[in-house]
Amino acid sequence: FHGTSHKYITEEMKTRLNKDDVNLIICHIGSGGSLSCIKNGKSIDTTMGLTPLDGIMMGTRSGSIDASIIEYIMRETGMSVNDVTNELNKNSGLLGISGFADCRDVEEALASGSENAHLALQMYNNRVVNYIAQYYLELDGDVDAIIFTAGVGENGVEFRENIINKLAPLGIELNKEQNSKIASYKDIHEGIISSPDSKVPVYVI
Repeated sequence: FHGTSHKYITEEMKTRLNKDDVNLIICHIGSGGSLSCIKNGKSIDTTMGLTPLDGIMMGTRSGSIDASIIEYIMRETGMSVNDVTNELNKNSGLLGISGFADCRDVEEALASGSENAHLALQMYNNRVVNYIAQYYLELDGDVDAIIFTAGVGENGVEFRENIINKLAPLGIELNKEQNSKIASYKDIHEGIISSPDSKVPVYVI
């Protein structure tokens, strides 16, 4: 569902790294979101499944859940399959937990002391970190780059910082100053946000 984005980033990184057999972890994070695992220049895994509902938590989508939840909700509430599917797609994720679908609004609520906003962002970040770690292992630690793209990926300075800091056990380190300078509403729109000592370079594109 984000195939054109993941393909574009893959081709772009082939050019930037001057190699075709790139190993990448691409994080397309926006209102919808997906990660892809690129091995030798080709996608071998993605967080989305039959539909965009699978994978990471999103603005209004739940992301991966225990499938038996659907039957449980139907039994307890009398909702139909279509009703539950609609809830999981349009009223879940960040919106369902914090009351806000936009990551910026959730961060504002967090600054105002909202416990639900704190929980939502903690879950959101953990889902992304878990998939990055999974793909890191799928690539046997041989990762040429991690890339953030799309609305939150390109503009979420705090989001990127939180994700990269959680990846410290993998030897991935943030250049906090450089990260703070990059967003579409700032003078610098893309670049490397990892430190020179980072085991894997991290890009915003």
